Amino acid sequence: MIYTIILLVLVSGLVAYLGDLLGRRMGKRRLRLFGMRPRHTAILVTSVTGMLIAALTFGTLMTIDSRMRLVFTQGLQLAEKNEALASKYEANLERNNTLRKLNLQLLDQSSKLTREVNEKSVQVSRARKESQDAFRARDLAQLQMRGLARLIDIRQAELSDLRRTGKLTEGRLRQVSESLQVSSADLRRIKSELRVRNGRLDVIQKDLDTKVAELDAKSRELEVAQKDILTAQSTIEYNKELIKKQQEDIKHEAERNELYATDMVIAQGTEIGRRVIDADLPPGEVREQLTNLLQSASDKAKAVHAGSDASKRAIRLVFVDSSRDIVSNDEDTCIEEAVKTIYLKGRSGPVDGVVAIVTVVRNTLKDETALVDLQLRWNRLAFQRGDNIARGIVDGKQSEGRVLLAVMDFLRNNVRAAAAREGVIPIATSDPDKAVEPISDKQLDLLIDLVETIRTAGKQVELKAVAEKDIYVAGPINLDNIGFAISTMVTAER
Repeated sequence: MIYTIILLVLVSGLVAYLGDLLGRRMGKRRLRLFGMRPRHTAILVTSVTGMLIAALTFGTLMTIDSRMRLVFTQGLQLAEKNEALASKYEANLERNNTLRKLNLQLLDQSSKLTREVNEKSVQVSRARKESQDAFRARDLAQLQMRGLARLIDIRQAELSDLRRTGKLTEGRLRQVSESLQVSSADLRRIKSELRVRNGRLDVIQKDLDTKVAELDAKSRELEVAQKDILTAQSTIEYNKELIKKQQEDIKHEAERNELYATDMVIAQGTEIGRRVIDADLPPGEVREQLTNLLQSASDKAKAVHAGSDASKRAIRLVFVDSSRDIVSNDEDTCIEEAVKTIYLKGRSGPVDGVVAIVTVVRNTLKDETALVDLQLRWNRLAFQRGDNIARGIVDGKQSEGRVLLAVMDFLRNNVRAAAAREGVIPIATSDPDKAVEPISDKQLDLLIDLVETIRTAGKQVELKAVAEKDIYVAGPINLDNIGFAISTMVTAER
């Protein structure tokens, strides 16, 4: 840039000197242009010289400095894009603050419900203890009643035998009769106590049932509140990640805008390699798999003219922290750490393999070595064959083009969101809305047939995406492994 400025100053000075020299000579010789007087001719020459200086300066800047070209050609669009990103960032920040307040309210509600549940649990425990004591008292009274009943039966039997044998004296008869009356009185008293205890037991049991029902209700409320808290916390974390990404986008926007006007061949965040590695493999084979993955990524980078030496790889593996600042560029250390992580994971428990992803960490120019990092994700089954992935409503009364757009929106929004919820890893690009792979002729024919089927129904239909194969977190999820089901019975959205 400094050489450009020096060159502009020298050339402008030279043009000014030549213009002044030409003006003076024309003034001395009293030359005329276009019939004007000599003085006016000199003024015209000087003015034209000044315009030439300005035109030369502008032309040189536009020719030499690509950033100046960017300012004059795309300045307004870049400013509008930056304003849009800033507005989106502020909106998400405000939404995140609102969700944080809601989360605090839910936490307070959860604490209150927890206290109420604990109180209800104590009350239920007390009621259960009272119920158990009442049951024991009732059982004891019933036992005493049965004992007295047996004693009365025995006394009556003795009295009958003595009367029958005529051996009973008057005193003995009176004694047995009194004993029988006492036993009958005790039996009546115990029966009365038993009725009282049964009544009290019914009251205690009803109170216990009421407290158990209240405890169940409070427990359900607590469960709902905890689910709401988890949902709010999940949304807050998602928005935090979104705000963090937007901050990074705004931070690097100037750099990306500058590189868009140059020979950039790979944008930051672009995925150039992916492979599923069996975690049960020995370390040597895992290391070989990672090396082959890096070589394949290098071949992709070379295909778009990254790297200057054909005999060397066009990428260099580095380790980056969460803020995208490079902290280590020792490729061997990075690979050994990845091998160790995969090996230990395979020995710690059954997994369906590891997804190794190679992503570019900064914009790469033509003939420049691309800096990449290696991300490891544990692979698992996301959708089984036959699972419903997503559903949506499409109006078959619309035109063919609008139905096609509705189907594409269903794939872009509903299916993509369902895949994200199940953890399917999308292929990273600099533009998340840009298709990574173009739709093939076979897939296009499938979409056209689907559109015709929907339009044949002539009304709103429910469109479902169904997994035709087992789909893992490693992906991909596309028209090759999903099918569609159409129903004219539209169900309510849940």
